[in-house]
Amino acid sequence: MTMQLEIGTNRLSIHGVDAFDLANTLTCGQAFRWWRVGNAYHGVVKGTLLVAEWRDESLHVEDHSVTKLCPDDFVGLVFDYFGLSDDHAQRERSLCKRDRIVAEAIRYAPGIRILRQDPWECLISFIISARNYIPSIMSTIVRLCERFGERVSSDEYEELFGTRRYAFPSASALSDGSVESIESCGASYRAKYIYGMAQLVTTGGADLDLISKQPYEEARESLMSLYGVGPKIAECVLLYSMGRYEAFPIDTWISRVMRFLYLGNPRASVREMHEFARQRFEDLAGFAQQYLFHWARTAKGAYLRTLEQNSR
Repeated sequence: MTMQLEIGTNRLSIHGVDAFDLANTLTCGQAFRWWRVGNAYHGVVKGTLLVAEWRDESLHVEDHSVTKLCPDDFVGLVFDYFGLSDDHAQRERSLCKRDRIVAEAIRYAPGIRILRQDPWECLISFIISARNYIPSIMSTIVRLCERFGERVSSDEYEELFGTRRYAFPSASALSDGSVESIESCGASYRAKYIYGMAQLVTTGGADLDLISKQPYEEARESLMSLYGVGPKIAECVLLYSMGRYEAFPIDTWISRVMRFLYLGNPRASVREMHEFARQRFEDLAGFAQQYLFHWARTAKGAYLRTLEQNSR
């Protein structure tokens, strides 16, 4: 199906988008700055306030920022962020042929795209996510943005929706703060990692743009060399902001799926899980992971917990 665009003043409608589900994509745990308001989703993407809605089999997006993008930049941002130029239907078909468990996960929640997030925001967001729950992660990020970020919502938006939205704080803004001020936003023990990372990026000790251009294994090691970044956070940053679709983040849910549904070994190591996933899914590992994570967390939670308990 060929996509057709209608471009208006700060508005974009895209018709004929294949293999795309807005709700599944925005609520599957890969991004933490989208809020459902009525039938639409509001989110701040790379400093631009978007209101996105799936309506009449089309994607409709509006720019509600104080400083609005020009039409070309607006279209480019939406297409890049949501991965709309990719043949995602072919990816889903390939994964379904390759693996019956992933096929079940895709049938459960089809159309999940991997979002192309800002690397800095993605890195800090997943540092906050360590040993944390999604509502807590979201509230901490909101407070950080309110305290250290710049206002992005227009007067019209604030009058219409009764709230103000902020851009994600820059590394320099966070480095001008303190561990205590970041901790007061709900970051808890993670505050020292966030502050340290902000100082590192501000002083040039870490270059995320350079890391994004490195080969996968080298980029993974570069990220893991940073203060407070372990394997899972590194894989998330590679997958959700650097377009490395061979990445395969392993959290509690994916660990359960791999140990009990694939490997049949309750004591399988993270290395074994990674090796299996890379061999089975190759350059589509990240997409398989996202479908499996969403399916495991929302449809198979009780079943997987029972398997885990019975293995002890």
